[in-house]
This record gives sequence, C-alpha cells and structure tokens, in this order.
Amino acid sequence: MNVVISPAVHAYASDEDLQRLNAIQSLRDVDAANPGYHDLRLGKDRYVAGYDKATDTLTFVAVYRHHNTRKEKQAGTAVPGYH
Repeated sequence: MNVVISPAVHAYASDEDLQRLNAIQSLRDVDAANPGYHDLRLGKDRYVAGYDKATDTLTFVAVYRHHNTRKEKQAGTAVPGYH
C-alpha cells in the first residue's frame, strides 16, 4: 500500500505522527469512516484519508484536533462532505 500525505497534513503533523502514518501497511490499520474516507486517531488528532483501490493508495488529506472549533475545522484542510 502506498501512503501519501498532503502538504497541509505534513505541515501540521508531529514527526512521530508522520512516522506512524507512513508505517501503515493496510486498511486494517485505519478506522472505517464515511464511505470513501478512512480515519486514524492518534491521541487527540484524527487524520482523514481517501483510498484509491486502483492504485492501492491511501492519501491523508485532513487532520482534526479534538478541541477544534467548527470554524477551525472548516479552514483549509476540510474534506468536502466529511463531517
């Protein structure tokens, strides 16, 4: 499985979290979320990814903190249709 981390997620994530995201071997390592999206909770952070079955690629596109306000969640890294 290929793992891709978007620039927004890369800029936000800690080095430890980046290592854990890059170590993902299969979809069993992430939680099923909304159809077409998957997420991985690391501490208070939730990393959201989309999966492309054709290329076996998991792309992390957003990260949310447990204490974020709704306005912060809508800034820059929000995934359309993901609540």
